[in-house]
Amino acid sequence: MQRTTASSRLKFFSTLGGSIVIFALAVAWIWHALEQVPTQAWNVHPKWSLVLVAALLVPANYGLETLKWHRLMGWGHMQDRLKEVLYGVSWSLVGPLRLGAVVGRVAAAPLAQRNQAIRAFACSGIAQGIATALGAAAALWFVDWNVWGGSFGAGQGAAMITSVVAIGLTGLFLGWSPKFWTRLSTLGRLSTWGESRYIALNLRFFVLGLSLLRYLIFLFQFVLLLEAFHHAGVARLAGVDVFERVIDNMVSASLTWGFTTIIPSPLLGDLGVREAVALHVFTLGDSGDALIVVLAGATLWVLNLFLPALIGAGWVAATQRKS
Repeated sequence: MQRTTASSRLKFFSTLGGSIVIFALAVAWIWHALEQVPTQAWNVHPKWSLVLVAALLVPANYGLETLKWHRLMGWGHMQDRLKEVLYGVSWSLVGPLRLGAVVGRVAAAPLAQRNQAIRAFACSGIAQGIATALGAAAALWFVDWNVWGGSFGAGQGAAMITSVVAIGLTGLFLGWSPKFWTRLSTLGRLSTWGESRYIALNLRFFVLGLSLLRYLIFLFQFVLLLEAFHHAGVARLAGVDVFERVIDNMVSASLTWGFTTIIPSPLLGDLGVREAVALHVFTLGDSGDALIVVLAGATLWVLNLFLPALIGAGWVAATQRKS
């Protein structure tokens, strides 16, 4: 028993320490990039109408997530499901490796429903990860054909590997059970993936569809915020119109989400990490664009995570006081 406790503590502190290191590296990179921004570029005048549109998409984002959660839980009122989702967001800001979200949701669910809540979160989280992987694969193929000319090389190799992984994960999620999967199941090593298999197949299809829609909302919000802060990107290249700029930013955002997903998440819900990755991924017209990418990423974090987290924490606290 003591050995298990010591092992759990070591794992926790190792995870926490790794998260802090990753966060520190991300902040250092952002700081370095912002130091290169010329003074005049700091005079940013956002298009507040586009920021407002991005903000109005937040209810759509959480509406889809709440619908997923409601269907996966199988009973209860939508209002209760929304409260559980938002409380999970609150915990996601303090839990390393995205563990906070599941702790928050399960804790907010009634005691009798917590086993189902674990399975529901596993299914929902995996589906959202698959949507991100599929988006990253599509973005890599787009870059390969439109930037690298479709010639075989590292870019096409990355696109092929990502596609195989994304398709394989989709197959496993939807019921494919190769020999290695059966072996892992026998050994009890499937963890989250094993929990997701308790969910009916037709419901897994439904959840995956909603996850793809949420993913598109994330991308559209980010592109809107880039436009709101006047991100130039490839627009400074001759012959590139607004539509092409939006497509370029959508592809770059897909790659940003894909790379961020495979990085062990620090505290604060990926704050800093996604912005640091975006600085590497986006085609920057000049150093002033670095500021715009960081502003867009930070604004998206406030809209999609920080404000909903405050609402969720306050809602649950008010409910507990009443009871």
